[in-house]
Amino acid sequence: MNKHDDSFLSYRIEETLKQEDAPTPHVLAELSETEVLRFAANTIHLKGVSTNSTTQNELLYKSITYGSNIRRRKSIVTFQGKKIPSYELSIQSTKRNMCIITLEKDDAERVFPYLITSNSTHNNDPSGRVVLMTCIFRQPPKTSKTWNKEDFVLIKKCKPNILQSSNHHQSTGYYASFGNKGSYEMQNQSSVGQYATKKNTKLEKQRIINSNATIYENYCADEISRSVNTMKGFLPNIKRIIAPVIETSYEIQLRHKDMNLKETPSISNGCWQTSICINAETKEYHTEHDCTYTLISVPNHSVPKPSLSSSKYDFLFRLTDNQSINITLKPGISLMFSGLFLTHRQNKSNDTTDTENNFFNIASYGNQRLFNHIRKTYNRNK
Repeated sequence: MNKHDDSFLSYRIEETLKQEDAPTPHVLAELSETEVLRFAANTIHLKGVSTNSTTQNELLYKSITYGSNIRRRKSIVTFQGKKIPSYELSIQSTKRNMCIITLEKDDAERVFPYLITSNSTHNNDPSGRVVLMTCIFRQPPKTSKTWNKEDFVLIKKCKPNILQSSNHHQSTGYYASFGNKGSYEMQNQSSVGQYATKKNTKLEKQRIINSNATIYENYCADEISRSVNTMKGFLPNIKRIIAPVIETSYEIQLRHKDMNLKETPSISNGCWQTSICINAETKEYHTEHDCTYTLISVPNHSVPKPSLSSSKYDFLFRLTDNQSINITLKPGISLMFSGLFLTHRQNKSNDTTDTENNFFNIASYGNQRLFNHIRKTYNRNK
């Protein structure tokens, strides 16, 4: 999206920014007719919105259709000592090593009437189907960083755990975040801030903390870049569709007044915030009104040989009243999904305190708070 982009997408986002009482926008990519045909065999297609959701935080659908290439098998996910039936998607053994979940645009607009859609490519033949999830497996190159327990030690020394002040649907683990966030502390009349590093009164120790924080933010950017480039072969416009709401806000900042949105190492790949998630688990199924897609990437790990006490991490989506799918988070998995439209959680099977098996995944998202604080700042300073 260039500085003077006058596209319909940018126009709609900017109009939403000006309306202080408008809902937080959410943008989904709409496939072209050509793409629908190209991806049909690798598509899980949803229809209809169920009214039988068990909680207000869940969104379920009436029917589900699996493409002919989708490899799934009945599986059991262990959660808090209970065995829960699911379908495990074998992305690694699926032809083309990819899977997408789509929904009729009309159904999406019934859920969220203020939905904004963006072309997945530059084609001009919209299909009326929007992308809720894309998952691709590509083995990370041997030259990419391998994460291990020493990384966790360094991360804890330079970045605070953001879960200490926020309980996100009963999440556990260590979340070290970088980049832009909504802030209740005003900075130059702005309600937008950046995730902090830890503080130390000794200048040399603070220099080391700041240096390590920069190093790990760049590691995140490298991993995000790997995932985005992996997905680009299927979604050429992906850099523009991950977080257009934030990118448009930044372009408005360049034309008008500073809102304290800062460039980060990952913005070249469409991401304005990143997190290192260590041993992360979310116990509640939920949706959330993020204003961007969530991107998750699983990097190379250095772990001992798996044992019965080892933890296994899966990302779960509850799609209908009686069907859930799970994707095992193995190195090389790249996952992009809509937190607003898919009921989800990250699960750890086998509760263990084995510190030799720290699990890392890199995430990027733009939550409702960030956009609302951008909007407050824009309207305060215009």
